[in-house]
Amino acid sequence: MLAMMLKGTLAPTIAIALYQSTSFADHYSTLGYLVTVMSILSFVIMPRAKFVQTMLFNIIGICVGFSVTLLSVYCSVQARAHTTTSTSNGPQSSSGGPSPGAAVAPYNSSASAVCAIWLFFNIYVSNALRASRPQLQFPVIMYSIFANVASTYASQFATMAQGIAFARRLVEAFLTGFAIATGVSFLVFPLTSRTVVFRTTTSYIKALSGALRAQKSYFQSLEDKEAFGTPSEEQAKAHDAATEASSSHPESTPEATELKAAVATIAGLHGKVSGDLAFAKREIAYGKLDASGLSDLVKLLRQTMLPVIGISSVSDIFS
Repeated sequence: MLAMMLKGTLAPTIAIALYQSTSFADHYSTLGYLVTVMSILSFVIMPRAKFVQTMLFNIIGICVGFSVTLLSVYCSVQARAHTTTSTSNGPQSSSGGPSPGAAVAPYNSSASAVCAIWLFFNIYVSNALRASRPQLQFPVIMYSIFANVASTYASQFATMAQGIAFARRLVEAFLTGFAIATGVSFLVFPLTSRTVVFRTTTSYIKALSGALRAQKSYFQSLEDKEAFGTPSEEQAKAHDAATEASSSHPESTPEATELKAAVATIAGLHGKVSGDLAFAKREIAYGKLDASGLSDLVKLLRQTMLPVIGISSVSDIFS
């Protein structure tokens, strides 16, 4: 756990340290903070297969964002060109630009309105996609950040050359953060999805063994209690239950509580190993078990789990 905490903080630390370099700061200018943000949002602590899949989706999202940004910049430039004269913009200077080579122009309401429309469109479509496809949550977050930053500056460019220079520098900042996160994920405390599955499987087997011990203790506790009552006793219990509306079920015994906790642990581990299995089967690794072996292992565990949980329902019957 401590190693994963150190691994998660290493990528943004490297990004901040790089910004101390003069050449790095001059290259990224005011967009350098995005390198650190992207290194954090890449989640380097994820297992390798899951990290690679998420990173591929992130890169695709940024490429789509780059294309949409250029389209919005083009619309903004055309709106500015049709609402201003050739001499109203004045001389351009790169001193106040967001990045080198991206000079800014005076305020233009038409260009700002066009960029605002594009921003609303991007946010609406991206969040609708995230709601329908939860697995695209992180790529949509990257895309939304890209769209927000790009739409903020797009209205200040008078030519496409300035907009392209800014968009290219923005993509470089995002990809640099991804590169730092990828290096940390692969080289510092590497964690594979197969390792996660093997660890969960070990806990799974221990949980099954604990559930069997809990069942043994529960059935032994029934030997000292009256599990089935006589008809007269049943009538008396029914009368008592009618007078006690607040307690429709008797209090659970410690053995029954322990058994239910063991079953809940097994259910949680089964869901976790089932979710990690797909990523473990996609990995390229050297070992004794291939993809079919991992599937057979989880299948056998599921076949063992079903009767164990079924026997545990006896506690609900007696309660």
